[in-house]
Amino acid sequence: MLTPFLDKHLIINSLIMKKVLLMLFMSMLCLGVFAEKDVTVKAGTLVPLQSVNGVETVNVKVGDKVLFEISRDVMVNEVAAIPYGTIINSKVIHS
Repeated sequence: MLTPFLDKHLIINSLIMKKVLLMLFMSMLCLGVFAEKDVTVKAGTLVPLQSVNGVETVNVKVGDKVLFEISRDVMVNEVAAIPYGTIINSKVIHS
């Protein structure tokens, strides 16, 4: 027979375990909802960019690195294939 002290702690531990298991289960559900999906952006799709480091055409030369940021989500089948804020690293190959 358990003492009241041990019995109380077993009940508390049981409640804590149930909460942990519930949070784990809910987390697993969220992973399914937010899982990444494979999408293909078709050739010719317009990708909205804005310059991050202020490029001026008169100062740019071949080999310079230029940073751009996606200025709006690029959507494919209701999935953000390229999310807003994605940084694009590029290099000038012709000027």
